[in-house]
Order: sequence, then C-alpha cells, then structure tokens
Amino acid sequence: MSGSVINKTVIRREIIHINRIYSETASRKKLILLVSDNSMEAVSLYCYHMKKRNTVFFVGNTKKAPDIAALIDHFMPDEIFLDRKKMRDVESEPALYEEIEENYQTGSPYYQYVRLQRRQEIKDVLYDDLALLMVTSGSVGNGKIVALSYDNLRSNAQAIIESLEIDENDRAGVMLPVSYVYGLSVVNSHLLADAELLLPQGNMFQSGYWDFLEECRVTSFCGVPYTYEILDYLRILSRPWKELRLLTQAGGAMSREMKQKLLEWICDRRQRGITTHLAIMYGQTEATARMSAFFLDQHPDKMDSVGRAISGGAFQIKNKDHAGEGDIYYRGANVYLGYVKERSDLTENADVWRQNTDLLDTGDVGKLDEEGYLYITGRKKRFIKCNGIRISLDELERSIEIKWAVPVVCVSRVSDEQILLFIRTKDFRNIDIMELTEYLRQFGIRREQYQIRKIQAFHYCDNGKLDYASFK
Repeated sequence: MSGSVINKTVIRREIIHINRIYSETASRKKLILLVSDNSMEAVSLYCYHMKKRNTVFFVGNTKKAPDIAALIDHFMPDEIFLDRKKMRDVESEPALYEEIEENYQTGSPYYQYVRLQRRQEIKDVLYDDLALLMVTSGSVGNGKIVALSYDNLRSNAQAIIESLEIDENDRAGVMLPVSYVYGLSVVNSHLLADAELLLPQGNMFQSGYWDFLEECRVTSFCGVPYTYEILDYLRILSRPWKELRLLTQAGGAMSREMKQKLLEWICDRRQRGITTHLAIMYGQTEATARMSAFFLDQHPDKMDSVGRAISGGAFQIKNKDHAGEGDIYYRGANVYLGYVKERSDLTENADVWRQNTDLLDTGDVGKLDEEGYLYITGRKKRFIKCNGIRISLDELERSIEIKWAVPVVCVSRVSDEQILLFIRTKDFRNIDIMELTEYLRQFGIRREQYQIRKIQAFHYCDNGKLDYASFK
C-alpha cells in the first residue's frame, strides 16, 4: 500500500512534532512560501501554519524555478519550504540559488522538506485576517494571486460539507494538487468534518495508486473533466469500489458523453444496492473553492447545469439579454479579500483590504432557471465578434462535441481574425469537413475565417484544466 492516511489525530501529532523541531515561541505573523507536493508533510505544514495564524502562500512543486524566483523577489517570504528534490532544482539555477544563499539560511528540516529562514527580519505587519495566498489557474493566460481570509476558508469548507453530505465516516481520495484551490478544499472540508484524507503516491497511470485507494476503502473521488477521462481510459470504475459514495467534478465543463457514462455506472451500482452520487460543482479561486454544487444523478434533467449556490451564497445575472443570459456575479462569505502583487500588498494598511467586497464578478456568462440552477455558457474573454455576430467559443466547443461526439478546442487568433479549431488526430476521421463548414456558417463563420489543426493531445495545466494559452 503506497500513500498516506491523514485525519485530525495525525495532524495533531505532526503539529506537536513540528513544534518540537522549531522550538518557537509566539512571534509576529509570518509569510510562509510552501512549495508543496501532495504529501502528509505538506498538509501538516499547512495545518501547522494555519494554527500559528501565519499566512501560507501555496505553490505547486511543478512550478519552474524562475517562477519561484519571481515570487520570492516580489513577496520576500519570511520562510520557504521546499522538498529536497525541488531544492536540487533550485540549486541548478545559479541566479535563484545565489539569491537564496544571500537572503536565507537553512533551518531545521521536516522530513523531506528543507526549511529556509530569512536572514534579516522584515519589520512590516501583515494583515491579521490574511490566511492564504493562492495562484489562479490562468488557463487563458492571466493567472493572478488571490488573498483569502480565515473566514473564507472556514465558511466555504462548512458549505461544502453540507452540500456533499460529508461526515466523519468519509475517506476522500486527494487526487488533485493541494496547491490548487479545489484540491485544498477537499483537505479543508474533510478535516473540518473529522473525516479522513487518502493521499496516494505516484500518479493515476500506476496501478498502485488505485490499489492504495481501494485498500483504504475510499468513499469519494475528486476530479476535473480530464481526471474522469483518465478513469474512463484506464477502466478504473470497473473495480468494485464497494464504499465509493461520491464522485465530485469541477474545474471546467465535463462533456455530456462522460456525464452520461457516469450516470449509467451509478444506475448500475444502484441496482446492486450501492448508492453513489455524481456531484457537479462550480468554483473559482476568488470564491475560495466552491460557489455551487448538486447531485446530477438526482436531477438528470439538469444535465448542463452546475447546480444551485452553496449555503450562504447567491448568484446574480447582470446585463441580461432577451433570453435571460448575462454576466454571472456571486455573493457570499467565501469571496476573496483581493488580488495582490507584492509584499507591500499584504500589510495591514494596504489598499487591498479597503477595496474588499463580497460581490464577485466571476468573468463567466450564463443564466439561472426558475429553480435557481445555474447554466454557464462561456467566459467573457472567450467571446469574439465575427461578421458582427457575438460568438461564445465555449458554446462553439460544446455544440461541435454534441453534434459529432468529438472534443474540440476553439481559440481565436486576434492578429488575423481567425478561429483555430484543434482536434486530436485520433478523432479527426470522425469529422466531415464539408458538414463542419456548413455548420459553422450557421454561426456566421465563413470558411476562410477558421482553420482546423490536428494535434496529438490537448494541453492541460497542472490542475487538470485545459491550458488555452498554449493553443496557438
């Protein structure tokens, strides 16, 4: 069995262990840069610094050394934690290593994590309610750094517990990076509910990964659409999974085809006396994690919806058109404090905190039905005008996929007003180009205004979302 099982008892034990290593007395609030993997140590360090009311800046250990150097330069963290493998990567970058050598000293390690402490203490006072910094996915090339409060974390974790009916009997598979807000929300909600976390080692393409989850009697999977493509490809759901009660999905729109497959699998299990739900959710880093959730298997007529707002939250649609579609806004206690760019933005007198509002412009476009279920039709930045007609590239992707059962990625090239359609080579034979041309004409797109490009595989960000910025 390869992995870690974490619960509150384990966390308490590790916090005591970390306290003994550091032998620290109460001091001022610190900024902690945690370059993390999905390990017991990473989760324990996060919980330790939350308990100390330090501010944790979570960064995935897949981030490249020059990017880490830029974060260190802008935010000047008081302490940095890297695993030994990442530390070797840093040492291979002369400029970054010289900066760390000059400004940081090595402190007591914690298992495989190296602790770097700033040589010269920074005298500023960090905003007391600032708990966490997270980087948005930036799937369209605009990743930002989001500041979250302790209340943001607790309120959202509690709402997730209610929406997904999490209790102390749950054992969640942590299958996404904890440095990604969705992955971290699994950690927060399950620890708050006195449930267990299962952290498998390796990756999803290794049988030991799934063996660990099965042996630990996992009760829930979490994933983005790509995660479920992997599960389907590897035929993972053909295993018994006798106690698996929940599949959760967020991080972009799952295809109708995949939803239907999962619903059929759930129906088959129900006939064998096993109840499993498929939870479709919608969230953003700026909303700490989740804004909506529902069990699709209980509402199959809402196939294209992302559910209703979580408890304590509410959606508004502004600038509606004749069909009720418009800009999606969300209000709730989980709405972030603001965006930050450097260390000075984190101090208690920074302008960021005075600009805070609990109303979030999601950047998405959609509508609400009469029962309050939200339907997302695209992102504002993923709309183009073609021959005077406003076109959603997200809607275009979905409509092509529904018509031909072929996934496609649509991006616009502003330089020559072209729409690029990326289709995987293995799927290309399923598309009739003449039919596609005629179909696109219905959207107002002429043949000379689009190009089809074959691609071996789609590009994804570390969190499993499509990396639109890489399609060129």
